[in-house]
Amino acid sequence: KVKKFLKERKGKESSEIVDILNAWNPDYKIGDEIHRLRNPRTQEAKGFTQVKAERVLGLSGTILVNHWKELYLALHEVDPQAFSSRGQFLQEYSEDPLSFVQMNIRLQGRYLLRRTKEDVAVDLPERIQNMPVEVILDSKHQEVYSAELQAYDNALAGNNGRAQVVGREGRRRKLSDFEILAIREKMRQAATDLDLYYKTGGPFKYPPGPKLLKALELAKKITAQGEKVVIFIRNRRVIEKLNALLAEKFGDKAVSFIHGGRGVTLGERFRRVEHFNSDPQNKILL
Repeated sequence: KVKKFLKERKGKESSEIVDILNAWNPDYKIGDEIHRLRNPRTQEAKGFTQVKAERVLGLSGTILVNHWKELYLALHEVDPQAFSSRGQFLQEYSEDPLSFVQMNIRLQGRYLLRRTKEDVAVDLPERIQNMPVEVILDSKHQEVYSAELQAYDNALAGNNGRAQVVGREGRRRKLSDFEILAIREKMRQAATDLDLYYKTGGPFKYPPGPKLLKALELAKKITAQGEKVVIFIRNRRVIEKLNALLAEKFGDKAVSFIHGGRGVTLGERFRRVEHFNSDPQNKILL
């Protein structure tokens, strides 16, 4: 039935898909990440609420909301009789300063089946605490980073700590939060790798920076103790550069990497992980 449904859904409008699902007359409807039902106007919320079932189960790792109204739709789906009126719900829980206490008691008493890490993660090993490693920038990276930092400080100067720039109309305007994040990202790139910072394509134009050299140093130390190494990196360009650096020192068979870009299937990623786990020669996974 599932294969037939997936085949039939291609090219259909969402309303037709809902009709097909409702034709099954399901006993249970399970909503993963149920806390995403915050805005009833979204297509996601409309599609979920239009599918009908005798019982509804909502799954969520954490139900965090900015306002009570964002919790209403999920509760209405689980118990439409108890939470039948959105207006009444908001009036009851938005005006009372202790309403969150009442809601927690109500949820835990009837609706929330909570499982702690001790209940469900019994097979996990003991957590290893993070051990930050300080890396000193070389002169070139420090020069680029300092320039980005100075530009940011200049934007903040004389504006009570709120960055400004000159817009097209010639008047100063405040930087948006997104623009501030973009500036900080450039600072991070300057401290990480210059090929990443300058967005070079093709062959790498700059030697590995201090962070990548430190990663190489730590990989040597750890593998010398007979252990394997997994390194997480945000940017694919940096992964490729570190991969080349490590392969030069350890050999091609010792290093493998996985990236989340197009062209790498989920099956291929699992294959590379399995290869890393099973092949004693494969010592480093990026």
